[in-house]
Amino acid sequence: MVAEIHYLTQDRADTLKAMRALVAEAALADHRELTEQEANQYDSLKAKMGVLDTAIARERDLQEMERQMTPASPAEPMQTTETKIQYPPALTHALDNQGHPQWATFGDQIQAIIQAATGRGIDPRLMDPYAADPYFGTPRAVISGMSEIVDSEGGYLVRSDFSSEVFRRVYAMGNIMSRVRRIPIGANANGYTTFAIDETDRATGSRLGGIQVYWAEEGGSATAKKLKLRKMELKLKKLIGLCYLTDELMQDATALSATVQQGFAEEYTFVTEDSLVNSPGGGKPLGILNSGALVSVSKETGQAAATIVAPNIMKMWTRAWGPGRANSVWFINQEIEPQLWQMSLPVGTGGSALFMPPGGLSTSPYSVLIGRPVIPVEYCAALGTVGDIILADFSQMLFIDKGPMETATSIHVKFTTHEQALRFVYRCDAQSIWNSALTPYKGSATLSPFVALATRS
Repeated sequence: MVAEIHYLTQDRADTLKAMRALVAEAALADHRELTEQEANQYDSLKAKMGVLDTAIARERDLQEMERQMTPASPAEPMQTTETKIQYPPALTHALDNQGHPQWATFGDQIQAIIQAATGRGIDPRLMDPYAADPYFGTPRAVISGMSEIVDSEGGYLVRSDFSSEVFRRVYAMGNIMSRVRRIPIGANANGYTTFAIDETDRATGSRLGGIQVYWAEEGGSATAKKLKLRKMELKLKKLIGLCYLTDELMQDATALSATVQQGFAEEYTFVTEDSLVNSPGGGKPLGILNSGALVSVSKETGQAAATIVAPNIMKMWTRAWGPGRANSVWFINQEIEPQLWQMSLPVGTGGSALFMPPGGLSTSPYSVLIGRPVIPVEYCAALGTVGDIILADFSQMLFIDKGPMETATSIHVKFTTHEQALRFVYRCDAQSIWNSALTPYKGSATLSPFVALATRS
């Protein structure tokens, strides 16, 4: 039966997706080998693939035998349980060595989906669950047809490797996303739990949450101490994007592909990075400005409203956690740049610049402030408000996601205006590895990988 083939191929697609997730997780972790548990899981999934392939082949054989045994009647055309896919001559050049079709571009598939959804014929590539994957070079089960993840009227799934391309662009173009400590979540997980060292004070007896060693004379003894840990839990949050494709855009596969992929990559980057800075948590990631680890440096006595002065910068730098300074970056609102250009330290009768522009003296693609890059981002607050300038080491932020993005399309949301709806779903979460600022071994001013300047009003 057609339904049986559908469920078997869907199961095969899910199994293959789980196998690739295992390999991808190991590759992202410094290209390590699979652990014994992962290898066993992979072998189990591979064995299941063999069983499914056998079952699919058996079902197809049965259908073919049933077709051959059923005589055609002149008065009533023969009814078959499955229509064999026949590829038109125009598509034969796009077949792989197993006779399965390939999609040239994302826009190419979207156009085929639109054509099928509007009753203008179904491209055979939409009906083949083993369409070749040009990114990975091997056939992948990418089941299409009616799908529960679209609206009740159904639709076609956009192939996962096109979704992956949007996903990869998010990481490639983000000034913050490219700096976080990212952990991909496997196929059967909905979150991530780990244990972090509960260290808030570097005083003796408090380092690393309580570890302590002793100098002792011969025969002396020591008091046993134990490590203190805290539990970190991250739960995947859902970020949904929806766009409508006009008739004009849908006519051009190249423009369609570029517009949607580039547009969604930019928007997902913006919204996700904004949350890493400003979000209060809850149904979103917890941003650094709302983290318990944030250090907020007070303004100078008598400092004018909406200004930044050299002592602000020096005090922010001294509150930055020493080991993280090499990874730290200044994120700013562009409104503050005119004040940075005039900033210097008095030295004798002259002065020394704190801020250097890109190129020139700094020979850097970015401006430099105390030797660290200065990157303007839209997520920083207006001049004079906390968050207008931030010194941050985002390697101290844990970020989980369940990529690639899920993508689907349907004609039914905007049917009356002749538009197609395209939906992306991205699941992620993030929080600082630090839950509070750190009191140093000597001194009382707390330190953190995330430092901001308090409001100057």
